[in-house]
Amino acid sequence: MILGLTGSRKGLTDEQVVSFLSLVKELNSESRISTVHHGDCAGSDADMHKLLTNILGNVFFLHPASGVEAQFRANCTPFRWRHLPLPPLQRNSNIVEASDVLIATPKGKESLRSGTWATIRFAKKTGVKTYIIYPDGIIETYT
Repeated sequence: MILGLTGSRKGLTDEQVVSFLSLVKELNSESRISTVHHGDCAGSDADMHKLLTNILGNVFFLHPASGVEAQFRANCTPFRWRHLPLPPLQRNSNIVEASDVLIATPKGKESLRSGTWATIRFAKKTGVKTYIIYPDGIIETYT
């Protein structure tokens, strides 16, 4: 399975960490996670990268942002491949298109001016199975 990740620059809450680890364990037992794509951004991307490195090893394909957003790059390691930087929305759609499943960890309820929520909406539109883990740890699923 190819897993995509998107999340807030605020990072994961303790409740999101617990739910994320439980969900990853479940997904990995159903169909082994072979590859993980994310935006290499400070906050949730870096948090999830660190957690998954301990579980899956080096399975990461990084999609850094260009332009103003480049200042938030996390420079996660290890990684198998780092794509050329792209504008955030294009980068996020590439992550979705490369993934079988998307896990999203937004900082709150749906917002129009949020890259995380734009990525979630794109995944729903394209039919990529999506798990949204809210700050309180509650998980919503869309297929």
